[in-house]
Amino acid sequence: MNASRWESIKTAFLHVSSLPEESREGFLAGLRAADAEVAGAVDDLLSETPDDDVLDIRRPCWSVVTFGATAEPAAASLAAGTVLAERFEITFPLGSGGAGEVYRAFDRAQRDFVALKVLRRDVVADRSAAQSLRKEVHTARQVTHPNVCRLHEFYPEEPGRPPFLTMELLVGRTLRDRLEAEGPYSAEQAEPLVRQMIAGLECAHERGIVHRDFKPGNVMLVDGERRAVLMDFGLARDLIPGRDLSATITGSGFAGTPSYMAPEQLQGKAATPAADIHALGVVLFEMLTGGRPFTGSTPVDAAAQRLSNDAPCPRVDGRRLDRRWERLILCCLERDALRRPQTAAEVRALLDNPVPVFWGRRRLFRAAGGVGIAAAMGAGVTAWPKLGRKAREREEAALAQYLRASKLLEEFSPASARAALAALDEALRLNPQYALAMAAKADAHLYLSRVDSGNRASHLADARQAAGRAVRLDPQLADAHTSQAAVHQADWRWREAEGSYRQALALRPAMARAHRWYCGLLLQFGRVEEALEHARRSVELDPHDRAVPGTIGFYYFLAGDNQKALETLEPAVRELDSAGRSDSTRFNLAQVYAWSGAQHQGAAARDYFAKALRQAEIIRAFEQSRGQAGPALSDQIFALIYVLRGENGKAAPYVKRVEADYAQRRIWVLPLAWVYALRGETEAAVTLLEQARQEHDAGLLYVKVMPLLRNLHGNPRFGALLEEMGLNHIKER
Repeated sequence: MNASRWESIKTAFLHVSSLPEESREGFLAGLRAADAEVAGAVDDLLSETPDDDVLDIRRPCWSVVTFGATAEPAAASLAAGTVLAERFEITFPLGSGGAGEVYRAFDRAQRDFVALKVLRRDVVADRSAAQSLRKEVHTARQVTHPNVCRLHEFYPEEPGRPPFLTMELLVGRTLRDRLEAEGPYSAEQAEPLVRQMIAGLECAHERGIVHRDFKPGNVMLVDGERRAVLMDFGLARDLIPGRDLSATITGSGFAGTPSYMAPEQLQGKAATPAADIHALGVVLFEMLTGGRPFTGSTPVDAAAQRLSNDAPCPRVDGRRLDRRWERLILCCLERDALRRPQTAAEVRALLDNPVPVFWGRRRLFRAAGGVGIAAAMGAGVTAWPKLGRKAREREEAALAQYLRASKLLEEFSPASARAALAALDEALRLNPQYALAMAAKADAHLYLSRVDSGNRASHLADARQAAGRAVRLDPQLADAHTSQAAVHQADWRWREAEGSYRQALALRPAMARAHRWYCGLLLQFGRVEEALEHARRSVELDPHDRAVPGTIGFYYFLAGDNQKALETLEPAVRELDSAGRSDSTRFNLAQVYAWSGAQHQGAAARDYFAKALRQAEIIRAFEQSRGQAGPALSDQIFALIYVLRGENGKAAPYVKRVEADYAQRRIWVLPLAWVYALRGETEAAVTLLEQARQEHDAGLLYVKVMPLLRNLHGNPRFGALLEEMGLNHIKER
């Protein structure tokens, strides 16, 4: 048995030991199916009759003699088996860097493995430096994101123990190792990873944290190299202003890697998010071309070029990159920090949006008076033949309003959508030809048509007008066709909707939102496999879009895959909990818990229902804290839970309030229809749905595949309803 197998056994044993008695057998059954050898050893340990003293759980994971592992590298200062803070057991070294050495360690308290970085004594040589480092680690701990390595805790120096910190253990290889082993990526291969790196930087920057040493060696590729994780946030120190370039790079206080540093950093100025964005540009240049934009015989030579020259156009085998990638890289590599994208969101917009015709003449425009990043982006903008100063200022102001609106639309609330509309109207006043802003206006009105039932018709009319106008302004803009597809879907014009989604994806195959929305359309007709393929593609392309987990989790629920729905929704709701928030994602999770409870018996059913009730209580608490006077989501979920449990008496007051809300058309039909269907009142449920069809109720989109309406399948009137809505007509192509 080698050390790796023993780690697996010990970890599994400690995990199962921490489980309640009733949960152990389920875990062990899965373990037996996955790895019979590990499962057998764990069974032996649990029975306390090991057949070999090698299975003594007290034996450390690192035992070199027993497991025949190779000796530690000479550079490692800590021997295997060393225990720090009476908690962290060193197993073996992972590597070393400028700040110290990194080890794999077993956390005895949490019964899991962590990465442990032992800092050099000169990094915390004085009291003020140690205090500064502790503060930075504390700040970096606030960044919770799948694409940022999580720092756990900082442990100061004590007699006989060096200072160290613990962090998430990542199993994979660095982007630097990948590039050295296999060379550059194609644009298609790089894009999912690039989007994840942008998302990680965005999360950190929003919390006031600048990386200051972003480079391929600080990006770990994990999960089969499908996930990029940024490492070493908050550990670099600011440089001392006023030093010359050579002294800055060679001095002991230097923090960062010269090849990736922004010009302002090389001049000793404090780093800002724009410095990280410059480093991102260097990384992208290297990912796609295999080289760096600036080279020299020494770090000083390469840095000096960056201070005096514009970055060269990235090329592969003498050919320029696709214009979208070329623009993205060169904008990030602008020498002037104010000309770069100022936020990660602006970087993402460069990647998302088409390149205007005039962008290729960027240096000519600069010579004539300068072009800022907004004009360079030109997303969905029809450019003036010549950009004078006033025209350029109007275009930049329009873009600023569009970006503000985009951020507001991510909040998914009526108030934020109305504020977004005001910003979009201002953008279109400044530039009436702004197709991207027009498409976003259609999206905002469409969202309001779903949440503002009293004004649904007017919002839908405005959405139709804006989507049509966006397509006419720029027929090659995928966003415009996606918005038009969503409007067709809201109008129950299914074939037109599918055609527009396909047109959007033909124009931009990597558009995550189009894949996600198209998935919803396909699910309406029961085209499950085809739909879920688009769902998976959406997640791959943009896994950190806030709309993704709640929507994709709901889609898995509609597809009948409760387990996959829970795997998608539970982590998203844990993130909501950590941020003290609630939204429709929590409602969807409670719904899946409740339905899962109805599909199980005994302890499993009780557990699912208990989880559903917990989420319902949290939803109610948030509603009460806001003093919400309108319809309550908590009423709908409590009614569902108690009806599914057969407790109609407990359900009655909630059902009564749901009926009152629907009578005033403050909610859509499904929450009431599924209560009737689940109580066996099928005729009443179908009557309700027929009435809703006459009113073109938006809640009917998923009536065919909603699991909670399963009791209605086989009812002739329900079948006729689906036929009248045209939900039986669109077949898989």
